[in-house]
Amino acid sequence: TAFIVTSMMRDVVIRGTGALVRSVGFYGDAAGKTGTTSYWRDAWFIGFTGSGLVTAIWFGFDKSTVSMGRGVVGGTVAAPVFGEYMREVYRKITAPPIPSPSMSGIVTVEICQESGKIASPLCTNTRSEFFIVGTEPVEECNVHLKEYVRSSESERAFEFDSKPESEKVLKDDFSDFREDLLRF
Repeated sequence: TAFIVTSMMRDVVIRGTGALVRSVGFYGDAAGKTGTTSYWRDAWFIGFTGSGLVTAIWFGFDKSTVSMGRGVVGGTVAAPVFGEYMREVYRKITAPPIPSPSMSGIVTVEICQESGKIASPLCTNTRSEFFIVGTEPVEECNVHLKEYVRSSESERAFEFDSKPESEKVLKDDFSDFREDLLRF
């Protein structure tokens, strides 16, 4: 839906390949997409703001045999130019927010940024993400659960019964399901 695409394109500017838009002093609401062709022949950023201003910044050559050089990509050369341009456009006025398209049929889920699954209480790097109903993750993150179990095992003083060394049984609150957890 338009809402999901707009959200993804905002993320490009906020924390994605177009984040250098912010590095040059433009902090208004914006959304966009970076792009680069094979062998760094072309690089671009195309973005828009809430006022309906759409701008494309392109770097490249007319000849397809010429490269701008290894690593010259849209996010590093074109996105900052877009940011500089928008900074000047909105120098004396505030960039209006991008209108939100309808959220009908959209759900918000707190996800773990490492696993992409539903964030558990043990996840430290999370964010809210939008999904079309029925496409949202259904499994809870188990990455940090494994870390918790492993750190608990190494820090915990385990109790052993008084049987001979070869027959000792580990007694802790993970003993019944530790192996199942570590299989995830």
